[in-house]
Amino acid sequence: MRGLWVATVDNIDWPTAPSVSPEEQQEELLTYLDLMVEMKMNCIFFQVRPVGDAFYESEIEPWSEFMTGEQGVAPDPLWDPLAFLVEHAHSRGIQVHAWINPYRAKVRTSLLLSCMPQKNSNKGLDPSHMAIRYSEYAYPYGSYLWMDPSAQVILDHILTVVDDILVRYEVDGLHIDDYFYPFPEGGLAFPDEATYAEYVSSGGTLSLEDWRRDNVNEMVQDLGNLVWSHDRIFSISPAGLYRPGHPEGMPPPIVGGDPYEDIFADSKLWLESGWMDWFIPQVYWAIAPPEQSFPEVLSWWLQVSADSAQKLVFGGTAIYKIEPPSDWDPQEIVDQIEISRQEDFRERFSMGNVHFSAKYFRDGTKNITEHFKGVYSKDAAIP
Repeated sequence: MRGLWVATVDNIDWPTAPSVSPEEQQEELLTYLDLMVEMKMNCIFFQVRPVGDAFYESEIEPWSEFMTGEQGVAPDPLWDPLAFLVEHAHSRGIQVHAWINPYRAKVRTSLLLSCMPQKNSNKGLDPSHMAIRYSEYAYPYGSYLWMDPSAQVILDHILTVVDDILVRYEVDGLHIDDYFYPFPEGGLAFPDEATYAEYVSSGGTLSLEDWRRDNVNEMVQDLGNLVWSHDRIFSISPAGLYRPGHPEGMPPPIVGGDPYEDIFADSKLWLESGWMDWFIPQVYWAIAPPEQSFPEVLSWWLQVSADSAQKLVFGGTAIYKIEPPSDWDPQEIVDQIEISRQEDFRERFSMGNVHFSAKYFRDGTKNITEHFKGVYSKDAAIP
């Protein structure tokens, strides 16, 4: 696996701006694909649904504001980025995996939610947006607008969106990242007390925390089953750490945040249970620091896979850290790729890497493309 994440939220990687013309947007996508061919990369994870919107022609959700400047407004002249990408990537021997965010409905930088009264948190949303259609389950939270993961209607909507993508586009798979419940902000409690009370009143016995994890577990299982019913690949890229210092988690000296508690993501359970085809932990740390060491964190995940479902594991790398404040030397990433290839890692299903994010290759930041030509010197088939 030599994968590349192309993020569209806030125009991180593509398009460079909503004001860029459709012709220029197409040229930018082709530039990425040609660069991937040159660098002998073989898989693109393309963010098609960052905030309940669409980077493809949809009758279910609105066109993305990050593409056209206004949510719900179609590109003019009309074109379909996902169809365009699939056609031109496949002609170059590159796989395309549609990357969605299930619950996130809006981000601060596009709506300035943190500066707005809650009653205005839906401002700027198209009438077809899920936060309008299911407004009773749309919660302003910190710098976001978030859908309630416990609501069956929200899960059904997500599954309908994914089914539509898999029916109409020849994508090779469906991908989700590390956004489940929102990461805690400023000590704020996620406002799902009403739906939890409904669960308890109907006889539910799980604690609030376990109930939230159960909601996410159900989504992960249902998504996987749906993707497999279409004979496609299902992949997940969760946060890199898992319960540091806990008996069931990563051992000392690894320390750091705990997504199990913070965003209710039991990613170890997902891997042990085999609920995905590809597991791509975001191992966004350098090799040397023992508190969060790339080889130590990746090795722990590999052992979990080897001891259970034996799924392929691709270590996600933090290309973005070659810029300040981290200011890594690109050789750090090259060395991480080499570590991922070590025999002991290979024996435990380490089969490549996925890199975040694409713009650093496009921009040639710190001459990173030249560094990669040494480590990606020959073509590779996706395992």
